[in-house]
Amino acid sequence: MKKERVIPVQSLRAVFILITVLFYLAALIVPDRSDMFSGFLTILGSPAQLTKDYFVIGSVSGTLLNAGLVGTMCCAMMFLPGYVVGGAGGIAFMLTVGFSFFGINVLNILPCILGAFLYEIHKHNKIGAGVNFAMFATGLTPLVSDLFLRYPGTEIRGFTWMGFALALFVGVFIGFTTAVGCSHSPKVHKGHSIYSAALPIGLMAFILRVFLYDTTGAELPPIEAVLGDGELLFSMVYFGALFGLCILAGFWLNGKSFRGYEKLWKHTGHGVDYTHAFSVPIVLLNIGIFGLFVVG
Repeated sequence: MKKERVIPVQSLRAVFILITVLFYLAALIVPDRSDMFSGFLTILGSPAQLTKDYFVIGSVSGTLLNAGLVGTMCCAMMFLPGYVVGGAGGIAFMLTVGFSFFGINVLNILPCILGAFLYEIHKHNKIGAGVNFAMFATGLTPLVSDLFLRYPGTEIRGFTWMGFALALFVGVFIGFTTAVGCSHSPKVHKGHSIYSAALPIGLMAFILRVFLYDTTGAELPPIEAVLGDGELLFSMVYFGALFGLCILAGFWLNGKSFRGYEKLWKHTGHGVDYTHAFSVPIVLLNIGIFGLFVVG
């Protein structure tokens, strides 16, 4: 009888690294690759509101470079001592890298990451224990960019020492507090929400608005919509290929079959980490099939 291969959960790191490498490769072959660095620098120096499409603000190649650099940072953190690979890490990685197309860049995530690591140092834990918290804390990075570039007004002044200091302080506060809040969120939603970080992030958004704007009289920046078509053809081809590769990898690693995938469909998903309840190949199949469904 043929012995079934067991794919370790740690192999998910290789999947995240591959996704990151594909961003770099795509940045080098898209038609506007000559604008890669200028577009990337424009992204770093622009407000990061979620109504601003980085494809339009910068360039397609610059956006892909940003996604690659953010992905590289996330992957590097996953090798820190004390980090445990699992489904939560997959969620954190995908969310962080996904929002590097609008809202997140390689600069505005740094203070939040530092705050999450300081929390683990304060708790005398290994620093790797805060990696997922660090990635989840990036949910408020558009505010960090505003503090970098234009607070307390609405006109973009560019980077200043005062802006750096304020953004660093607030970003560290966000990262530190996210780590605290995430540990208590499951007690509130009883496992019926897949966004445990949303609760502390949402509460902090209200609190920071009060302290930074309402009480100081600072003017809230206007909502400026800079939207494109999302480079529809490129996005469909690129992500179609990416999710297709996930299906092929999952199929091959699962003994060239879809065996066991139907069990995941029958599961409620409540309070479970798919990477441990099923297997890495099944998770890859799920990512690929659901991803193609979204692209379709």
